[in-house]
Amino acid sequence: MHRKIILPILSASFLLWYCLPETLAQKKEVKILPQKIVSNFQPGDLPLTDPTSGTWLKLPAQEVKLIQQDVQEPMLAQPSIQSLKVRSINNGKWIAFHLEWEDPSEDFNLRVDRYSDGVAVEFPLNPTQPPDHRMGSEKEPIHLLLWKASQQKAREGVSFLALNYPHRWSDYSPCELPGNPVSPACAIEIKDLLPAVALENPIVPGIAPTVEELYAETWNKVAVHEDQHAIGKGVWKNKRWYVVIARPIITPDPRDAPLDGGSSYIALACWDGNKENQGPRKMVTEGWLGLDIGK
Repeated sequence: MHRKIILPILSASFLLWYCLPETLAQKKEVKILPQKIVSNFQPGDLPLTDPTSGTWLKLPAQEVKLIQQDVQEPMLAQPSIQSLKVRSINNGKWIAFHLEWEDPSEDFNLRVDRYSDGVAVEFPLNPTQPPDHRMGSEKEPIHLLLWKASQQKAREGVSFLALNYPHRWSDYSPCELPGNPVSPACAIEIKDLLPAVALENPIVPGIAPTVEELYAETWNKVAVHEDQHAIGKGVWKNKRWYVVIARPIITPDPRDAPLDGGSSYIALACWDGNKENQGPRKMVTEGWLGLDIGK
């Protein structure tokens, strides 16, 4: 008799725990680190898509420590990337971040068992009261700029299908061939046979921009910005990644973090594709870093 009563209670308790929103399961933590990133003012054109420009070497670099993301499942047991070198520059209209780290392998090929290298810069939408740096909250969202090696390679024309299956054969529809004009007949066929392409689903290789702007209200509520203003590029050289992520300082989008006040905060995240990093499996800063924007 006791067993019949206890089992339903345990089952109900498990279901209640399992179904709790992630925002309730994660205890809010607003951590401001003493370290600051200074964005040096430089008038004129900036190397916004050239991570190997000599301009970056002339700037002071901050070594920023990373730790494993150990709050939200799936977590990391230990970080494979210990730190990032961070530089920043602005010309009053654009602000750019140069991110450098050691990585023995260039990972961009996507498959079930292969993952992409990546790095992200995160801003609070309200810099006077920054939220939890771990993806914010529903009432305190954050603005993310995400660069992924896979997205860049896809935009450059690399075919993951050809990489993974070099000896494949398939009968293509003319509508699928790159460079073909989209006739009304093709448009109908694409809509019926390739709905993800027709809807411009950002998961489809080649559709998402090299640097993707996201709006996050906790781990399980992330949206792609309708207006994408950010740009950038990554170069893997001598077993190191050199990545530039840039955005306008002022934009008309209310979901873009304001940077015209001269100061804010940033947090950083990094993914090692060779170590099966994806989504929450990443390295992150321990908290917010101050950002001073020179004028």
